[in-house]
Amino acid sequence: MPSTLEEAFLQKNPKKKLVIGVAIDGSNISDKALATACSFYNAARGDRLVILHVSDSSKTFLPRHLQPKHLESQYVDKAHSLKARADWACREKGQGSSTCQTLMALAQEQHVDLLVVGSFGRKGERVDMLGTVSDYSLREGHSSVAIVRSSAGTSTPGSHHYMFATDGSRAAAVAYLTLCYQLVKPGDRVLLVSCSYEHQPASGPDFFKNYTAVAEKLKIPLETLSWRVERAQSVSTGLLQLVGLKEVDTLVCGIAGYSQKKLGSVSDEITHHALCNTIVIKDAHEVLSHQFNTAGARGISDAILPAGTPRQQLKV
Repeated sequence: MPSTLEEAFLQKNPKKKLVIGVAIDGSNISDKALATACSFYNAARGDRLVILHVSDSSKTFLPRHLQPKHLESQYVDKAHSLKARADWACREKGQGSSTCQTLMALAQEQHVDLLVVGSFGRKGERVDMLGTVSDYSLREGHSSVAIVRSSAGTSTPGSHHYMFATDGSRAAAVAYLTLCYQLVKPGDRVLLVSCSYEHQPASGPDFFKNYTAVAEKLKIPLETLSWRVERAQSVSTGLLQLVGLKEVDTLVCGIAGYSQKKLGSVSDEITHHALCNTIVIKDAHEVLSHQFNTAGARGISDAILPAGTPRQQLKV
């Protein structure tokens, strides 16, 4: 058995090529979602970018520019202009199936690792809410999900300023490794934040030790911060305030135990209320998950946590 969670992660993901899926419907936010997906795309690594579209032949009223053939040509060409080679995957919505169900099936069929979706579709944006597809993707999809906001700046390769929120859990550790090894590119920056309430002890420098070791090895510019939240605030509110103060363009967290009914409370709130883009990383391989209720799991988790560090109960 690997002695550290990082070793386990690398065994499961040796020089992994990402399959990045981006869901489009011809809306304005689709263009931004495509640009964001292209900013994650790494041609040198052999990544695959696939444009996903769910068609509905019953909608005979749709104008020509929203028909699948036109969308394919339009978005493949746009990806090319952003220096990304894109494949097209389209599926007709089946009778009795929703657009969301069809999209998730299509993403799974294409083995998508990271699904990029707009926070709303052609029906328009709603304040403090996600569109049906983005919300469904978070709760039902097997892949990690990047939610693109109209209020976020346009990201380009080498310009991402990520903020990663950690609670010291295994889900957060795996998500951090995924971010560092698979998403961060040269020129990107990462702000690593441990959040606690005013009446709780702040995380000491040793809390970040193993996190910073990963960043140093990969030569990722990393800033660490123990952020104190007022008693009257929620953790998510405190994190979102920090996003504005630090001018972050992408907020990242990991989740565990997600379902169609519930996400972790913090991840649920930040994905609904953040003005920046958000990425929710799911452990697709479920590294050692079958052992997490065993005595041996603590030693693996401790590979990313300094010995003696209390495990907080925040569900980030």
